[in-house]
Amino acid sequence: MTRKMETFVESVCKKVGNDPARLMDIVRAVQEKFGCVSHEAIDRIAAAIGSHRVEVESCVSFYSFLSRQPRGRVVIRLCNDIVDELSGMPAVAEALSAELGIAMGETTPDGKISLEYTPCIGMCDQAPA
Repeated sequence: MTRKMETFVESVCKKVGNDPARLMDIVRAVQEKFGCVSHEAIDRIAAAIGSHRVEVESCVSFYSFLSRQPRGRVVIRLCNDIVDELSGMPAVAEALSAELGIAMGETTPDGKISLEYTPCIGMCDQAPA
């Protein structure tokens, strides 16, 4: 972990009173600042708020908008539930991949755009979303 990241994580945790109930606020701030929540950041957050590493890791791995790996500045998420599948999502995914020259789950070489699938986003009435 870089000193910059360590200082940032400590300051964000301190800002919320090292309160484990504010875990989402902490991990979102780290994600916004560094583009991901690295394993080192997860360890530091857990230590700062007095939680087990598994609790922080579970939070980061559960939510599709959080990542342990850097993503592009813009992330295009395509819902892959059954309604979207039946409403043409595979064709949309193929078109996006072809236009950007990357597969789903990848980031453009310039680091600007990532494509990924996500579970239900609550927009089935507008599928594919």
